[in-house]
Amino acid sequence: MSVEGADQVLANLDKWIKERQALAELAMNEVMAALEGWAKSEHTYTDRTANTTNSIRGEVTEASATIVRGVLSAGMEYDVFLELARNGKWAFLWPTIIRHEKDILNIIANRLGASSVGTSLSKGGNLARQYSDFHANRRNSSARANALGGD
Repeated sequence: MSVEGADQVLANLDKWIKERQALAELAMNEVMAALEGWAKSEHTYTDRTANTTNSIRGEVTEASATIVRGVLSAGMEYDVFLELARNGKWAFLWPTIIRHEKDILNIIANRLGASSVGTSLSKGGNLARQYSDFHANRRNSSARANALGGD
């Protein structure tokens, strides 16, 4: 038995999903461009060569009906040390995301509607706390390794 109009409903649903996916990808492109600009202009490290700053990229790496993923990165070999050394003393990528969490949510809400976003980018609701916990866990792991004679 066929329901009258079912084909039209399914076609409309498919069209809506494609439109939402395109809007989500557009929003993420805006987010990543903004994050790239903020990371380049707001870093706290001393920029001696401009290599790190010029290598910062914000780009959409995946866009499908179920996920849109953006990556903020820096391309110099030593950038991992800027981000992670000395408990994040010179970190600039994650702090940029944390500092602009509300801006990111606003960009997404402007494209997809306010009901499409939550109050935080993290599942736990506190991105800054997760970042702090990450560094605390790294310090604890390092201390345990040193106590056990590890490098």
